[in-house]
Amino acid sequence: MGVKGVWIIDRLQEVETCQDCRHFVQHYVKDYCGYEGYVECFAGHCLYPRMKDRKQRTKACKYFERGSYDDERQ
Repeated sequence: MGVKGVWIIDRLQEVETCQDCRHFVQHYVKDYCGYEGYVECFAGHCLYPRMKDRKQRTKACKYFERGSYDDERQ
């Protein structure tokens, strides 16, 4: 699966992004390119403290908690 959303700046500092937060819900679109299923689009929304649109690589806000929305639901 790899590391998603970690940008390395000067190889010393990691930047936290929305796609790494447990409050971020990824949006998907139907894939019409020969595959059956869905693919990630470069958008989603944040659920905390209220719902708002976010891009995957938006710099994380003060409510950032590392994890994924799917982990929270199980």
